[in-house]
Amino acid sequence: MKPRPSLELAKRATSAALAAVVFAGTLASVTPAFAKYVGSPSTFDRRDVIHRAKTWTKRRIPYSQVGYRNGYRRDCSGFVSMAWGLPYNLVTWTIPLVAKRIPKADLAPGDVLLNPVGDRHVVIFEKWGDSKHRTYWVLEETGQNGVDGAIRRKLAYPYRIQGRLYHPYRYVGLSGYLRNTRWSDRQPVRNAATAKAAARAAARKLAARKATARRAAHRKAEAARKQAADDKRSATAQAARADERHSRRTLPDPAVVGTAQSHAAPVNPVAMLFDTLARWMTGQPQQ
Repeated sequence: MKPRPSLELAKRATSAALAAVVFAGTLASVTPAFAKYVGSPSTFDRRDVIHRAKTWTKRRIPYSQVGYRNGYRRDCSGFVSMAWGLPYNLVTWTIPLVAKRIPKADLAPGDVLLNPVGDRHVVIFEKWGDSKHRTYWVLEETGQNGVDGAIRRKLAYPYRIQGRLYHPYRYVGLSGYLRNTRWSDRQPVRNAATAKAAARAAARKLAARKATARRAAHRKAEAARKQAADDKRSATAQAARADERHSRRTLPDPAVVGTAQSHAAPVNPVAMLFDTLARWMTGQPQQ
């Protein structure tokens, strides 16, 4: 006689089956209304995940398990579904169907920390808060512990509520990141072609900045030369004016000279003749 399965195993099997059914239902419930809000997992990377998540945290979208925004439920799993660009809303216990568990060392922007059965809560990992990986920045939609809405905050690793640990998971559609770099320098990339295009764009931007700097330096040098020429012309003109003023001070004024001559006593030629003869006869020197 075969032993009867335990009640715990039966509960787990029932939960797994129910999760599969719900997940299949969510896939079937995709509507055209999602089309303008969601993206295909093959067309975005980790930067897109963080950008999309921050569109909610910047507006502090209120938490609600029944409210929706742009087709996504305003709770933790709806927030993750929106950030991942899925065309349906996950729930916490269906996230493991589209994500795989990873070690702490592999955490990268856009991954999540999840407790699918205890607290049934999930948060998005943005980046580490220190080089020893003791703290990290998290993006989440929550209504717990006095917090209401989508927020970005720094927490101690791991995420923990009432002693329950959260584990890292990665959505299977996310691209990777450049490895063998410092923890703060890990940058997400889509593929080699995108990386080459980004490198070419960066090179063009650098060349443009250098050309702009050269033009600015040329304009500055031209302005300096023009200013020097202006200063030289100004100094020459000032020196010419000074020389002219000096010459005016040293030369006699023709008007004054003419006035003095006009006021002198008139000369009598007869008197001058007799004065000259008298001086000659007496032997006095002539003036």
